[in-house]
Amino acid sequence: MKRFVLAALGAALLSGTSAMAADLVVNEPVADVAVPNGFYATFFAGGSFASGDTTVEVAPGVGFTVETDLDGGFILGGAIGTTLHQNLRGEVEFSYIQADVDSVGGNPVPDDVSLTSTGYNLLANLWYDFSNDSGFTPYIGGGVGFGKTVVSSDDQPGEITASGLLYQLGAGVKVDVADNIALDVGYRYRVLSDADTESDGLMIPPGVSVTTDAVNHIVQAGVTFGF
Repeated sequence: MKRFVLAALGAALLSGTSAMAADLVVNEPVADVAVPNGFYATFFAGGSFASGDTTVEVAPGVGFTVETDLDGGFILGGAIGTTLHQNLRGEVEFSYIQADVDSVGGNPVPDDVSLTSTGYNLLANLWYDFSNDSGFTPYIGGGVGFGKTVVSSDDQPGEITASGLLYQLGAGVKVDVADNIALDVGYRYRVLSDADTESDGLMIPPGVSVTTDAVNHIVQAGVTFGF
């Protein structure tokens, strides 16, 4: 009888130990995927709608401003990013924007004159994803960086260049279409702020400050590839 009891206890201990070990094996991988970490690349295109003000200040508080309106243009760009923490993504973006100038100082550009604005933008962005159980992921965020805008004409030599601080706010939604592939549709409010402005062939006298502020409304669509 004593030997039977000891054998039963031993079997129970072995069974309990095996069950505990099985639980540990099942639960261990869960902790490894608690914080996702993935790289991605995005390529996008869209439309841009911009306007700007160039301010010439000849003395503190004394000067004038010239308004510039642009026709609807286009944007092409790409970004490389990664997940930083849970729903937060960081990325570096470069884009190219082009549009014809519609009017300067309230005066329409003549039909026989070609005046084009070209922008080169480099931004560091942060986006917050509102993750859910569906294939649609809304996001919001923004970025800051450097922008350069060049206004030139095919008919006349010389160009006007404005470069300086660039920032943007944006929102959009990502739509999963396949493993590691998503469509991305979004809006960007982009500002070139207090940019130093220079003109070829025009000497700016000492003490005179020329700066440009420009606002761009962008609607874009792209494809994101995870890897």
